[in-house]
Amino acid sequence: MVEPGKIFEGLHSEFFAALETCRVRPEPKAVHRLRTTTRRLEALLTTAKRRRNGGAGLARKIDKALKALKPVRGAAGPVRDMDVQMGLLEGLVKSAGGAMGVDRGALETDGKRLEAKLKQSRKEAAKELRDVIENVEMKELQRLSYLQPYLSEVKWMPLLKDAVTIERRSARELNAGDAESLHAYRKRLKFSRYLAEMEDGSAEAREFGKRMKGVLDAIGGWHDWMLLTQLAKKTVGKSSGLAKAVKKEREGALRRAVGAVERLHRQA
Repeated sequence: MVEPGKIFEGLHSEFFAALETCRVRPEPKAVHRLRTTTRRLEALLTTAKRRRNGGAGLARKIDKALKALKPVRGAAGPVRDMDVQMGLLEGLVKSAGGAMGVDRGALETDGKRLEAKLKQSRKEAAKELRDVIENVEMKELQRLSYLQPYLSEVKWMPLLKDAVTIERRSARELNAGDAESLHAYRKRLKFSRYLAEMEDGSAEAREFGKRMKGVLDAIGGWHDWMLLTQLAKKTVGKSSGLAKAVKKEREGALRRAVGAVERLHRQA
């Protein structure tokens, strides 16, 4: 059995701790924690609404909570993306010298330009995140705690079946050759993974969640390189050695992502 009240209690505590940390100083770990716990809360609450354990009254409360959570997640996303991209760029500049005939000096110069752009964009996105946290309807966020009694009163049947259904339905709509479709599939796959991980103590659900994480990591790697490719073209030009090196990494990441999805479906 799944105990949504217990799961909610842990996520609620972690969410507000990350929120307060990011309000003061949105460091990478805190931003990642804020984004992740927000998505997990959304998965939990959406499932509670679908199961209708508390009737229409609970559904309205959940809708208000989800509405309050959305801008926080939306503002945390770009900050987290740029934190990852800076790590990718650093690794690429260190390893790609001489590759594809790229001049080491030019690569490092363009790398510094792109790094400066990322840092400035990250600074602006972090400010926007703090502004969102300050301006969000805190009263609505605080109402999250009102959901605890409703969720504590119920126990759910295993969620693995729901998780599998969501993934398979999403797979039928997937066009792996289309960037938007692949990204949409990734978002739904996160929901599927989080549901499976709520089944604490289930080896089958744990294994399913592990497989989902592997595919998510592969698709996420492609998405990060795609965003970095777009920024590199704008910042240093698409004909630069750095932009070409980033594009090459993106293409490799896409092949790995598509391969991970195909392996997952062969195992199904």
